[in-house]
Amino acid sequence: MRKRLVAAFFSFAVCACIMLCAGKPAQASSQYYDGKLEISGFAKETVFYRTSWEPGESGDHNSRVDLALASFYFESIYKITDSPDMNITWFNGLRYWWEQSSYFDDRANDILAHNDRARYEHPTHGEELLTESYLSFTKGPWDVRVGKQIIIWGQLDTSRVADVVNPLDLRRGVPGVDNWEEIKQGLWMINTTYRSTLPGNLIFQNIINPGYYKNLLLPYEGTHWGPGHAKNAFGPTIDSPGIYHWQQQKWNADAPTGWDADNWELGFRVQGYTYDIDWSLLYWNARSDGPTARVHNATKYGTNYAFPAAVLATITGSDTVHAKYWDGGKAFSFKRFQTFGGTAQTVIEPLHDSVWRLEWFFEKDSPFNTGVKGSNSSLTGVTRQDILGTAMSYSDKYNIPWFTPTIGTGKFFELTLTYFIEHVFNMNSDIVINDRNHRQGDPNAQSLSLFMMQQMFNASWTFTFNSSYYPMIKKWFIVPCFTYTWPGEHWRTDIGAALYGGSNNEYVGDGYAHKDSILFRMRYEF
Repeated sequence: MRKRLVAAFFSFAVCACIMLCAGKPAQASSQYYDGKLEISGFAKETVFYRTSWEPGESGDHNSRVDLALASFYFESIYKITDSPDMNITWFNGLRYWWEQSSYFDDRANDILAHNDRARYEHPTHGEELLTESYLSFTKGPWDVRVGKQIIIWGQLDTSRVADVVNPLDLRRGVPGVDNWEEIKQGLWMINTTYRSTLPGNLIFQNIINPGYYKNLLLPYEGTHWGPGHAKNAFGPTIDSPGIYHWQQQKWNADAPTGWDADNWELGFRVQGYTYDIDWSLLYWNARSDGPTARVHNATKYGTNYAFPAAVLATITGSDTVHAKYWDGGKAFSFKRFQTFGGTAQTVIEPLHDSVWRLEWFFEKDSPFNTGVKGSNSSLTGVTRQDILGTAMSYSDKYNIPWFTPTIGTGKFFELTLTYFIEHVFNMNSDIVINDRNHRQGDPNAQSLSLFMMQQMFNASWTFTFNSSYYPMIKKWFIVPCFTYTWPGEHWRTDIGAALYGGSNNEYVGDGYAHKDSILFRMRYEF
């Protein structure tokens, strides 16, 4: 069941996807064994210090540090064979994290369910450690990659308009705050690319996933990116796991995670360069990363399973006893649908050599729940909708008199404006779609985003400013940030603020409007 809390958080997560200072992949690397082995990676610490709380939420914390995340990423490329006839390389990506906010905030640590806390603080199994591991076979125009991979489709760095392959893990971060390696879940697949000599230098890509499925992972209740615990308490005591926790447990339990032939995924993409336009067209057929509710079982689960499970968990001090209450069947379904899309990018010389980008998607038969007047607490069934989304961005650089040569030391001021609109065909007021920033019954959702960047003092300092506004629901955020790059370019320090707000309505909510935080991050690249 898409409860209001899930919808509110997912809306927030989508906003965050384009908000913070994006950490770039490591530029430095080390080579060994006569260049056959190349190693790179980074280590970083990210801290969010909350400056405001949702009403009632402050009692769930005894520290304003509600995220202190150390993350590590290690990447290696080993050349098995390097010859004119065939190149074979082995790529591996490993990650580890350690969330330390419990050392500052034992009150929030006590509220987290035991299993949630373990998964939040560090990896709990090898699948989470290994982000990618694949063999690449290159011969002539062919490149065949077999193994666990992360695929990036699209040209908008932190927006997922056309980037549809890998599901996200939003438990500890979001795009723009963390690199794709940290928040995308790798999938086991066969990825084939053919570089043709046809007009436009067409590149054909084919992806086959024989049946390995991973669902979208949402953050835990009471954590920085998740909903507050105060309004989700569920059980005999205020410290009991909240209703969001139990819903999330059921969500993950019902997902067809792992290998199964029914989980197959198939994708195609063709890229080309025509009339000075770098373009691509894509197709993706897969199960949805997020679920729809099976209305009868979801209601039964909510009344008959969740509450007894919460009671026993409180009594026994464990949140694992709930499993026997889920024998009544699945409450969530992860349905299959198709996505068509494309990208385009060009430079328009008469318009100040500005860069223009276009991305679009068309979701065919995308699954949604229906509810009384669109309510996710009064579900009535499931429907299928066609959805068209389009994003257009404009990027340019400006030479500001005196400032550019003096403070910018030759680095131009950079500006990017992005407009996004999504339209639901045959919309009616019963479709539950508020998790996509739609007003109830409104077929359109829009957003306006602004990004500015100015490097200063020989690029040792960089100022960035991110902001976005959703005019249909009157929600916004702004994120200014200063970055200092230490000599040697291995160390980088960020300090900024994340500020949120909007009209006092059902689409914004207290949880979003009281997420204001100070951001501190230090990163070492190798």
